[in-house]
Amino acid sequence: MNTKGFTLIELTIIFSVIAILSVIGLSISIDYNRSQVLNAAYEELKTTLNTAKSRALSQNKPCTGTVIGHQVYIAGTTQYRLQAVCSVDTISKSFNLPRDLSFTSPIPATVSFPVLTGGSSGGTITITGYNKSKTVTVDTAGNIQ
Repeated sequence: MNTKGFTLIELTIIFSVIAILSVIGLSISIDYNRSQVLNAAYEELKTTLNTAKSRALSQNKPCTGTVIGHQVYIAGTTQYRLQAVCSVDTISKSFNLPRDLSFTSPIPATVSFPVLTGGSSGGTITITGYNKSKTVTVDTAGNIQ
């Protein structure tokens, strides 16, 4: 009898172990990717809030009339806007959350940064998706966390 090869049972066990390890690796990879999508959306929202704050502090005037302030307006469950609020008009730039993410904070919501008084209206904005959530908090002093 020749014993230099593998039996069918040994090959089945090896392929089963490889398949199980592949499924585990794939699920870990998918979970990591989803976490990165949520973190990127969270960081983009924080950057947008910081942009509104810095434009208010520098009294940036992209519109006609008197600048009242800059704000981030949560327009819907997946959209928000960076707005310059002037006495005559409002200039907006829209942003969308990635697919499968949404805002769970009270909607509509606005976080304002007035030009003259400084600080902020304050507020909490929560992004949820993939059974996880991230919250951005802005206090009345304008600190964004």
